[in-house]
Amino acid sequence: MWKNKFALLASDKAGVGAVTLNTDASLYRAELDKGKDIGFKAGRKRKPFLYVINGTIDINGSKLNKTDQARISKETSLHRTAITHAELILIDVPA
Repeated sequence: MWKNKFALLASDKAGVGAVTLNTDASLYRAELDKGKDIGFKAGRKRKPFLYVINGTIDINGSKLNKTDQARISKETSLHRTAITHAELILIDVPA
């Protein structure tokens, strides 16, 4: 379901298999194979939070390890590359 891509788990928008939230937020999960790259386009006036559950990733040139987090406020295009097998949670909220 979330292998090498972001899968929507919960959102205020309708989604197949996603839990409905009563707030302006979306929650995604991804599991990346080593060397795999996935992107995410944050909308204007959005602020994604990225949490590394396991593994090590590169996000726009910054290295994040297990239990690290990134609070993104000025980037609209995010590119993540798994340095090792990695599991991620991404929360997209208003800025």
